[in-house]
Amino acid sequence: MKLKLLLCAPLLLAVVACAGSGDEEKEDRSRELYNRSVRLMKSYIDSLRHLPDTVDVAGLMRRYEERMAALNMEFPPGTDMLMTPDLNDNLFKLTRVLTRLRMRHPGGMELIVDTLTGDTIDRHLPTPEELAKEAEVKKKALEAKAAKAKKEAAAKPRQEAAAAKPAEASPTPAAPTPPPADPSGE
Repeated sequence: MKLKLLLCAPLLLAVVACAGSGDEEKEDRSRELYNRSVRLMKSYIDSLRHLPDTVDVAGLMRRYEERMAALNMEFPPGTDMLMTPDLNDNLFKLTRVLTRLRMRHPGGMELIVDTLTGDTIDRHLPTPEELAKEAEVKKKALEAKAAKAKKEAAAKPRQEAAAAKPAEASPTPAAPTPPPADPSGE
């Protein structure tokens, strides 16, 4: 019995040690998520502080949201839940600063309304027949353009030759004849 207890104790310690190392790894991952989130938030806070006009705020915030979502997707689900309350408070404070700066610009809080009634993933892709028709139309347009250019090029030497010919001498008007002399002598 003592032997079984002696054998079970190291196994139990090994299990506890393995379980603990997983928690440490998760805590390290949550700390990494925190550090990268803080760097990202501070960079966007700095950008918002120095933003000259309100037109760029919506675009800047859209990029922030995309980058923050991409950052969170790099970590396993629930990683943010392992952060300590102090870390969460720091993230909350940074979020509040970011929101205040965003609200400082009048256009910063405008929502972009989606005007589409459905998803855009089912866009019409042309069929091979439609592509062939389009290629044929383009080919005909190019051929017509080439024929027009060829016709203009052929007409150009004739126009130049006509311009280079000396103009035919036009008959000079005859000198006016003097009126007949009056026989009365006056």
